Amino acid sequence: MKKNRYVFILMLFSLLRVVDGHAQEINLSVTDDRGNTKLLGVIDKDGLTQDPFKTWFDQHYESYETNSKSIRSIRSELKNYEIKVFMGTWCGDSRQEVPRFYKILDKMNFPMEKLTVIAVDNSRNNYKKSPTGEEKGRNIHRVPTFIFYKDGKEVNRIVEHPKESLEADMARILLSKEYSPNYSSIEKVNQVMGQKGASYIKDSPEAVDFFKTLVTNENDLNGYGYVLLYAESFEKAIAVFTLNTKLFPDTMNPYDSLAEAYEISDNKAKALENYRLALMTIEESAAVVRLRKKIESLSIAKEQ
Repeated sequence: MKKNRYVFILMLFSLLRVVDGHAQEINLSVTDDRGNTKLLGVIDKDGLTQDPFKTWFDQHYESYETNSKSIRSIRSELKNYEIKVFMGTWCGDSRQEVPRFYKILDKMNFPMEKLTVIAVDNSRNNYKKSPTGEEKGRNIHRVPTFIFYKDGKEVNRIVEHPKESLEADMARILLSKEYSPNYSSIEKVNQVMGQKGASYIKDSPEAVDFFKTLVTNENDLNGYGYVLLYAESFEKAIAVFTLNTKLFPDTMNPYDSLAEAYEISDNKAKALENYRLALMTIEESAAVVRLRKKIESLSIAKEQ
């Protein structure tokens, strides 16, 4: 009996990992309504090398040729860091970059107890979230995100994909060279909102002037806005979408997204206004038909 109890305890601990002082189940596998299997929460290499994830993990792990020179330059320094990786097993960029990252760490003999990998969700209600909330306060808006910590403080991060290569980007971060991650404008927007509030981002002409040179693609802020919207941070989402309409006033998506944010937050009048603005930016197309239906349904609802 004692032997069986001991075996059971070992099996239990094999399924748990201590993260931030709390024991957590690792490699939690779930199947969504469409029959797609994904991992959520804290995971490790064992989870990623099981079916159905094994196919793409092994492919990108085996095919990646590491840069020996870059690895030698940072091997000893990297051991002074802890790393958190946020990824989605449903995400194409994560499927490519995370296996490569594991191969680099294996080449360096990096101590895996200093690596934490968190799989986030892609469902609307839990968009870019983990069941146990490791993403909170870390502004995870794209995956994969590789965050490097030293003495408990974030030093820098690689967002979505490297600018040069994973090894080269890591070398710039670890050797204290200048490095700005992809979507650094989003980090700045988040920082300014934290300091001056969402209303400053939404209403201030100075904010528009400031971000004109930093935000070069409408999709950058649009993607971030949806992370906020699905987290029900309506005020921040509306502020980000509004800023995007001012930075890109001649394109449809910013107005369409802002209208959706107003609609979800139950402001039908503002939703209607922005759907109409979106309609003005585009030619006759399937998108026009969809927007007209939205306008018609909201107009009817407003009159009732």
